[in-house]
Amino acid sequence: EARMSDLATEISYVPLETKSQSLISGIRLIIPAGNVFVVATRDNKIKVFGQNGKYLNDIGRTGKGPGEFGGIVTMFWDEKAKEVIVYNVTDANLIFYTLQGKHLRNFKVPYPAQELYRMQNGTYLGIMFFPVMMESVFASHFLFNTEGMTKPFRPLPYTGEIRVPSLMSYASHCRMGNKDLFIPTRSDTVFVFTGAEMKPFAVVNTNGKMMPDEVYYKSSTRDERSRYITNLSVRYSGSQSFAVDYQYHDTNYCAVCDLATGKIRVINTKPGIVNDLDGGFPFWFAENYSEGYVYFSHDAVNMISAQKEGWIQNPGKTYLDMVKKLSENDNPVIVKVKLRDK
Repeated sequence: EARMSDLATEISYVPLETKSQSLISGIRLIIPAGNVFVVATRDNKIKVFGQNGKYLNDIGRTGKGPGEFGGIVTMFWDEKAKEVIVYNVTDANLIFYTLQGKHLRNFKVPYPAQELYRMQNGTYLGIMFFPVMMESVFASHFLFNTEGMTKPFRPLPYTGEIRVPSLMSYASHCRMGNKDLFIPTRSDTVFVFTGAEMKPFAVVNTNGKMMPDEVYYKSSTRDERSRYITNLSVRYSGSQSFAVDYQYHDTNYCAVCDLATGKIRVINTKPGIVNDLDGGFPFWFAENYSEGYVYFSHDAVNMISAQKEGWIQNPGKTYLDMVKKLSENDNPVIVKVKLRDK
């Protein structure tokens, strides 16, 4: 088992301002963008808050007009262009905005992807649940950019066994220094984006414990499913290390892989990594990484309930003082954690 202090050096909280125009039902995505947070909500809205939690403005709105969206799958921050990019899955297009919410332009995605990831050089990786004909091959993964490049990508796993993707689980992408890492659904191989290609980067040696299709897609028992490794995802854990989350025997684990030393440390993370920095909620790796920090959120009502029910065992004074200021109807709280960069 690991403690939060093994992985991080500090933790801080940003309660988001609660007033009529900033009220949100909950947070789906947090994008650190310069000195602000861009937040996608559970009810399909995008709001901008300052680093101090003060509400600034909305971006776009639901609808079918210019600059409007039907369903938000994900969004990105282009640091160079200072633009917020929203993937509108309803029309399979990218919508570009300023941080102040001004609509700039749209771009039609070449194929209607259910998942979308953005590499650091501006290339996108799209994923469809079912393959279609691309160039001379059938593929469900494709790379593209807004300059006109589109090419299929076939993420063949190291084992050579092609697994039918699940409609209920997703692939995973993270940045490790200047590298973009990607692990497909139900795969044993981590890929790295190089130039304009995705190439195998690391293999997760599961010793034959990856769940086969005949178990995954039949009415198997929970005990049968628990014998296999599932839900692999890749996470940032340092500029020279990455982590692979997975489940085995109904327990969550995290394999932290250090490129500099070649060592792998397997951590039992159930129910999360013990928070010994301030005694608050357990820590887990998150996809929202920027400038050495990872970001996630807690609903105010959950933080209050956890304190009342005694789920938080040894809370520190800073954490307690913050929870005391919250009411159950307040907006969520953004958690900011600085990782160690070993």
